[in-house]
Amino acid sequence: IEQLAGGKGRDRWGELAVKPAKELRENERAELLEHFFKIHWHTCVDPHPRYRQLLDQRGRRHGSSHNLKRFKEGDLRDLQVWFNLGWCGFAARKRYPELNELIHKGRDFTEEEKQRVLAIHREMLQGILGEYRDLAGSGQVELTTTPFYHPILPLLADTDAAKRAMPWARLPERMQAPEDALAQLRKAQEAHTRVFGRKARGLWPSEGSVSPEVMPLMAQAGFEYFCTDEAVLFRGLEEQGRKVDHVELFQAWRVEEQGARLKALFRERPLSDYIGFTAARVEPKAAADYLQVHLEHIASVMPKGGVVTLALDGENAWEAFPDSGEKFLHEFYNRLGGSERIRTQTLGGYLDRHEGVSMGRIHSGSWIGGNFDIWIGDPEENRAWDWIKRTRDFLQQAVKRNSLSEETQQAAWEDLYAAEGSDWFWWYGPDFQTDSDLIFDALFRARLQNVYRRLGAPPPPAL
Repeated sequence: IEQLAGGKGRDRWGELAVKPAKELRENERAELLEHFFKIHWHTCVDPHPRYRQLLDQRGRRHGSSHNLKRFKEGDLRDLQVWFNLGWCGFAARKRYPELNELIHKGRDFTEEEKQRVLAIHREMLQGILGEYRDLAGSGQVELTTTPFYHPILPLLADTDAAKRAMPWARLPERMQAPEDALAQLRKAQEAHTRVFGRKARGLWPSEGSVSPEVMPLMAQAGFEYFCTDEAVLFRGLEEQGRKVDHVELFQAWRVEEQGARLKALFRERPLSDYIGFTAARVEPKAAADYLQVHLEHIASVMPKGGVVTLALDGENAWEAFPDSGEKFLHEFYNRLGGSERIRTQTLGGYLDRHEGVSMGRIHSGSWIGGNFDIWIGDPEENRAWDWIKRTRDFLQQAVKRNSLSEETQQAAWEDLYAAEGSDWFWWYGPDFQTDSDLIFDALFRARLQNVYRRLGAPPPPAL
């Protein structure tokens, strides 16, 4: 956000959008057709006749270049505008009414109108971090953070941690890099402090992934608490031979490991997933009623001071709503504000008043299935881990020889840390596919190639 807002970061799709339609080369026009429909079709394309027409003109099955001749200059410009209009949610449209005017106009946009939409994107980027900072300063929200490049911390600390949750899995050659996991946590704190003026008290570990080994690392980086999924809690209690009572979920917990002491909250999965995956398909009042009824029921069976943690990927749900979630959020928050049994509370505010129940040794797992199957165990995923290990070993050897400048070292480590992020592994293996698989693969390989090039060595052919 900072790089794009300051004009220092490059974004390929942004470059394709800003270029005048009449100046687009044939390969760039093909890229437009391939990438500028990568948005939720049901809510962001089909409701708008012109955007829907452009999609049908390209073809819904594949954006191949054989349909390129159908697109004239005005079609390409309209596509540039509609893709960037499509990503503007209800708050942006309220703040900038001209967006609604362009949506109503629908077609035959000018280059000036296109540039204004892109300028609004930049204005939003330039303002959003300050808005979060102000909200946190007022106490209206509490901001948590996540490890800087979003790695799966337990696997970074020790890839064999996966054996505990997945004893059946074939794993790559063992890699143990707890210092990298700590670096990712410290980088997160440094960025959070710089941007928001204070350290983050709480951590959402990437994909809710935790293990006993990462608890001391969280504490060293200055975190007081973390959040993850109910499956991690329940499996951890079962592994200790404790009988699991679902009601135990609705309280603060305490984890003590290797001298580190952190508090923890575990998310209520069904209600969180209802917001993330189901509410968009339900009438807003009915969806809010569903959540209120269940929350009120939990409140009725819990002693005073119980807590329900709702947590979901903050960006994923809203494009599935016809209005990007405005009516649902309005209805839901109205019910929370008007309830006699329920009150909203920041995470830290709740934990300041509750010591937490000791849970013993925490389970090694994530918020997806309570394991790490998405990121390790398949041949493609294991090969990626092997290449991270080989590249890391190569970098460490160069550092030991003391042959690198400090600047070169830092840049090489930065590339490696970026390659350690979890989302590359999300698309490897059979779990998930996307039209952008090859882009993700090329970016992952490029980060590792960069390490070799920075050290003056040709990247291995397999990369």
